[in-house]
Amino acid sequence: MPGNQNRVPTGIVALIITLLIVFSTTLKAQFTIRESFGENNLLSPRLVMGGSAQLTAAAGIDPLGSGWLRLTGNTTNQVGFCYVNQGFPSDLGLLIEFEYTAWSPTAASRPVADGFSMYLFDSTYGPGNFQIGQDGGALGYGEVDQATHPTGWTLGPGLTGGYLGLGLDEFGNYSVKQTTSDNTAPGLRAHTIALRGPTASHTSYITGTGANLGGTVYAGQTISYPGVAASRPTSSLFYRKVQILLEKVGTNYQITVSMQVAESGSMRAVFGPITLTTPRLLT
Repeated sequence: MPGNQNRVPTGIVALIITLLIVFSTTLKAQFTIRESFGENNLLSPRLVMGGSAQLTAAAGIDPLGSGWLRLTGNTTNQVGFCYVNQGFPSDLGLLIEFEYTAWSPTAASRPVADGFSMYLFDSTYGPGNFQIGQDGGALGYGEVDQATHPTGWTLGPGLTGGYLGLGLDEFGNYSVKQTTSDNTAPGLRAHTIALRGPTASHTSYITGTGANLGGTVYAGQTISYPGVAASRPTSSLFYRKVQILLEKVGTNYQITVSMQVAESGSMRAVFGPITLTTPRLLT
């Protein structure tokens, strides 16, 4: 589930996260996790928050019933995360949808922060042994080694048991080579959506969009609000909804990532389907 890294001040907020477990072609069985984050506590006991993550209604930032999950505030070097402590059989497939907003309240804080990630990981990890990946450009998912980045990066392994890490990358470092085996990483690309693979394979880069969502129907758009906003932009000014579809196709899996950039708009693919190796029991 989402992890966020914030080196340069910005506000990062995720509103709704919905998980739907489905078969690849016909809907036969499902469980759904819905969480609005609008109250002063988490409605689902399966959700775990950590780091700088907070519920804005509980913090008095928003009224009860209108709150958000805020992963970081307008402060440097913050790391917040939230994950679902619930395993499921991955052969059913998976549909994830979430809305978010991200903005910078002052001109001095441009360019924006690093961004955030949505990840899937082995469900044998949870409270007590779960650890996010490296901060900064690794967006809480990736591994970073000293041979590749001797200075300027936090070094260490990727997220425990990580299978996939989808980065919504404002600054652009999620597409930079992060380990010696990360040979397909294209380099710095600001305002991209990019996918990295399993922790067991050093979270290597798989695919992603071009800078400013280049190569997609949203070319020229940004991951975060492009202007300066003293408070959270209204959804009429800035709206983002992301969908991740993981389907079993034969003995393999395919992932398609889509985005919607207006409340009245449609969900459009930004990349995929991409064929992946077989996942284990995930959360």
